[in-house]
Amino acid sequence: MQQAACPVLHDFDPLGAGEIIDPYPALARARREVPVFYVPEYDVWWVTRYEDVKQVLQDPGTYSSAKFVELPPLPKEIEEGLPFGHPLKATLITLDPPVHTRVRKLAQKAFTPRQAERRAGEVRSLAHALIDEFIADGHADLATSYCIQIPIRAIGPVLGISYEDSARLRQWGMDTQMMVANSLHLTEREMTERGRSTVGLDRYVRNLIAERRANPRDDDDMITNLIFAEGDSGEPLLTDEEIVGVVTVAINGSSDTAATSLGNCIHSLLQEREKWEEVARDQSLVPTVVEEAVRLRGPARTLRRDTTRECVIGGVTLPAGATLAVHVGSGSRDEAEFEDADEFELHRSTPRHHLGFGLGTHFCLGAPYARVWLREALQALVQRIPGLRLAPTAAMEYSPSFSVHQLTGGLLVEWDV
Repeated sequence: MQQAACPVLHDFDPLGAGEIIDPYPALARARREVPVFYVPEYDVWWVTRYEDVKQVLQDPGTYSSAKFVELPPLPKEIEEGLPFGHPLKATLITLDPPVHTRVRKLAQKAFTPRQAERRAGEVRSLAHALIDEFIADGHADLATSYCIQIPIRAIGPVLGISYEDSARLRQWGMDTQMMVANSLHLTEREMTERGRSTVGLDRYVRNLIAERRANPRDDDDMITNLIFAEGDSGEPLLTDEEIVGVVTVAINGSSDTAATSLGNCIHSLLQEREKWEEVARDQSLVPTVVEEAVRLRGPARTLRRDTTRECVIGGVTLPAGATLAVHVGSGSRDEAEFEDADEFELHRSTPRHHLGFGLGTHFCLGAPYARVWLREALQALVQRIPGLRLAPTAAMEYSPSFSVHQLTGGLLVEWDV
């Protein structure tokens, strides 16, 4: 796949220890020197500048998502447990138009800003209930006791499932995501372990669909609406595979990306504690802070695309069939597009002008819910514990992946009781 004398970024390993935690110094160098470059070890082209990322995301005809979920050969027990393939295989993440257009038109009815705002009170109550559990202790790992808990518990009422099931689905969802996002880095044993979780998630979602088909709920139930959506002739508008995809993406989004966004947001504010104090004094800043956190430290770093024809990106000619790592995180830090691009700016004049939720056809379906979850969770925390501070031993912990930064722990904080 590599072209003769194609651009490379020397000393860059996307799965190196330093790049996993903070790839952005290397990517800033890339934007200056080789904004589109090739990594032969992974046979992947990196796209790093805002305008180039935008070009790719707005042209699904040239840059296909169809291979987003492409796994190595799986152990026999996992293949047999997934007779219809990986549950993320037929999702809005992986579908190209016109199929994507049809599925998204139906699915997005359950993911509108209005629908998300209707759940704001539930999320607010949940946030305060979680804080009640640890506020008397004077210390906590907010990653595990708060950030991870809110999204997966909040998605339960949206999907019509219990808290007990939500807690189980979180680990399944994380493993399912990492099976895709980190397949190059996993051992056969690790792939088998995550595969078993994926089988569990797939069976759960299919049983949920079967149960809801047999016992439909009211018009406010997302899964019921997806099952019984019909065309003019009475035919189902979505297949079971497509419904599985929509539900699985909702579970995955609450398992990892929303939780990581919340943790990164809190951590960014506490690193420059005067900013935490300013938000505590003026909570009208919270919506902008949420957007800035997604821009600066969003969990979705790269999106895979594959070229369907020869094309030119940033002056570099790529062949048909090239695999791209479209770095939305780097694009959202492009100095040509954002003033003080590496700064966490509480008063940014265009807070939503970032790529953290994607762009164009594949703009994040769950963004309205993520915004509500992060807003309510952050606001509850600054209200209840304005004296929050990072513990001296705080060290954020993430699963290794160059595509999805998945928070697992380490947001250690203290406050005076």
